[in-house]
Amino acid sequence: MELSTAKALIAAFRVLIFPLLLFIAGFIILGNISGRSEGLQVAGGFTGLGAGFLFNLLFSKKYKLKEMPEIIRIL
Repeated sequence: MELSTAKALIAAFRVLIFPLLLFIAGFIILGNISGRSEGLQVAGGFTGLGAGFLFNLLFSKKYKLKEMPEIIRIL
């Protein structure tokens, strides 16, 4: 089986990095809006994290066959 390096890096970014970036963005944005309320900051962070996972779920359903490893030979 073979999976190109580019596909693996893109999948890793989409699964790991993108939701964490949305978590940080939601945490900071709601922290600035709410006047430093920690509960709202955490809620904003988890909302961003959930949005990142939802994006990943929808994206992977749409492009599922293109991300699969290629079978080169059968032993």
